[in-house]
Amino acid sequence: MADDFEEHGLDTPTEADLNQAYGSKFLSAADVGTRKIRTKIEQVRKEDLRNGDGTKRVKFVLHLGGIDKPMVLNVTNINALIESSAGIPPNGSGPPSESTSTPMSPTAASA
Repeated sequence: MADDFEEHGLDTPTEADLNQAYGSKFLSAADVGTRKIRTKIEQVRKEDLRNGDGTKRVKFVLHLGGIDKPMVLNVTNINALIESSAGIPPNGSGPPSESTSTPMSPTAASA
């Protein structure tokens, strides 16, 4: 029975393929992969985003320099921002401290 399937005929999509076809407008772990990206925070905004059950919830969205997609912040990332010397700019925009590096990871569960 297994011989009925031709190996070369199957094109199983990868996570990156699925993300490209059905991807989000927000930065995800699949977008970043294993790369480390150094960028600056351009803006932090509050946005109403829809949960999986259709209800809306306010989330913080981080806009980064040189990155096309914004990043939805999860609790871990918000805490990392607050604990860093950069913090969240008081008016939601403006340059953070030049010497601060805050590692954050986008996740599929963050949106």
